[in-house]
Amino acid sequence: SGPTRSPSVGFVTSGKGLDRRYATELVDAGLDFLGFSLAGVTPATHAAIRVHSQLDEVTSAAEHVLAAKRRDGRRSPRTHVVFLMLEDNIDELPGLPALARRMGAEEIVLTNRIHVVDPWQERQKVFGRGERSGYEAILDETEKRARGCQVAVRRPSLSPALAL
Repeated sequence: SGPTRSPSVGFVTSGKGLDRRYATELVDAGLDFLGFSLAGVTPATHAAIRVHSQLDEVTSAAEHVLAAKRRDGRRSPRTHVVFLMLEDNIDELPGLPALARRMGAEEIVLTNRIHVVDPWQERQKVFGRGERSGYEAILDETEKRARGCQVAVRRPSLSPALAL
């Protein structure tokens, strides 16, 4: 058998309340990763989708973590941005790599709404309806910009697949 891998420890946050002191404590705790949840690249879009969350809170929290890592000369926790792709924010996606880079994120994790509980959520789905959505060009442009910013992009399958 091969080498045993230990589990990675971390979480995804809205950044609310994550100030300099708390960021330093998280870095000192030895987390492996820390994700920051975004729903828009502009303050208005983010606030409209992520109720009770402000874009500047999330970006400031990420910047505090980055500063704490630099101050201590640490590489961890690895940070990433988690972005839920919706009809209301998909056009902002090409601006995400530059924002992620400013936040110190090493990766963008794109997510796609699968489970819906109301008609608004169903209308917001941009992928997974079974037909081509026309948004592939936006994703391609986002990935191109991410390469220029040296930020990795992880994206989900964009169409339904039979799970066996």
